[in-house]
Amino acid sequence: MSSTEKRSPSEIAHWSLKKKAVFSLLPLICLVLTAEVLLRVAAFQARSEHPLAVMELVEDLQHRIAVAAAKWKVEGQNIPEGAFEALFSAEGTELLREFRKRYEGYFQQLVEAVEKDGVRLILLYYPTRYPGDSLHVLEMNRGFFHELCEKYRVDFLDVSPECLRYPQDVVTLLPCDSHPSRFGNQIVADSIERFIGRYDRHRSRLSFAERPGLLGDLPPNVRKISKMKSQLPFRLVTNSQGLRMSHDLEFPKKKQRILLLGDSYTFGEHLHNQDTLAEILNRKIPQKEFVNGGICGYTISDEISLYVERARYTEPDLTILQVLDNDLYGLFAFKLNQFDRKKRVHTPSPLEEQFLERLRAKGKQTFANHRMINTEPRLKVLPLKGPWGKTPQKNDGV
Repeated sequence: MSSTEKRSPSEIAHWSLKKKAVFSLLPLICLVLTAEVLLRVAAFQARSEHPLAVMELVEDLQHRIAVAAAKWKVEGQNIPEGAFEALFSAEGTELLREFRKRYEGYFQQLVEAVEKDGVRLILLYYPTRYPGDSLHVLEMNRGFFHELCEKYRVDFLDVSPECLRYPQDVVTLLPCDSHPSRFGNQIVADSIERFIGRYDRHRSRLSFAERPGLLGDLPPNVRKISKMKSQLPFRLVTNSQGLRMSHDLEFPKKKQRILLLGDSYTFGEHLHNQDTLAEILNRKIPQKEFVNGGICGYTISDEISLYVERARYTEPDLTILQVLDNDLYGLFAFKLNQFDRKKRVHTPSPLEEQFLERLRAKGKQTFANHRMINTEPRLKVLPLKGPWGKTPQKNDGV
């Protein structure tokens, strides 16, 4: 006898009712799942430029692999913590002298190259130290760049007084990132506008019948959402000439052209194209044309080769070289190996190796004691000095 025959009519009716209820819910469940998929597709299309999700997945995996490879490349060289601070302390005196001499050699090459082209060079010093940081590093680097400009008769534009008037989290993207905010770039653009007015009539001797296909070091014709940091996505657009611009440069040029060379501060990391320094300047001073030649991680050795091989063919009348407090730090071999535009392999100099070995030994001692967080003496925060006067307050000028 089957199990059904053993059940009473009421039990059979109850089971049949359950079955009907389950099957009647299936279309509703399928409808909800379909709606969920469609909503996810709509959300994906709203934030992605890829037509297929698999393309987004491939791009995300490529980004993760690139980040992991860069991290491994640096960590594989066993770079001790505190190298930046130590370079500008008494411990790094000899190595800092070597780096300054090397930097000056590259700087002299750039000066000679632009003078040969009849291009006016301006050095733009952008501070990366703020109250609460090691301000003596700011003073040391600003002094070095100022002396360099005086020696080679290059104009020196120091925007630290204007930037230090405001809290760090106003002029930068902190707490997420220390790169300049849109407001920070607006402050710098105001300073540049006031400074370069004296060169309104200056024109270079550059005019080329032929030029390379790429005038910058970025991949051409890029249209994408860049996710260097997931919390700070930004739209990256490049033109067909490898420059971070939404249009191609025209030749012959119709107005004074100003080339910006620098690193991620000039490039505009974590900012949309329209919020970069070059584009803010183009809106502020429409009678001039500003060209964004900044590349993340570049230092003076990259900037001179970029100018000679490509950027000079933009036919600039003025060139603004943006520098930071970490430009000398960028001459460490491990930093050059990360960002060298020609992918050359750099080995540490004897002085550099000795410096790093001392820091490694000190780090091992710190780990053995494991009571101290940092063996380096804590740097005393110096009061601000200079023409900007008082120490910035949280809401000063905002």
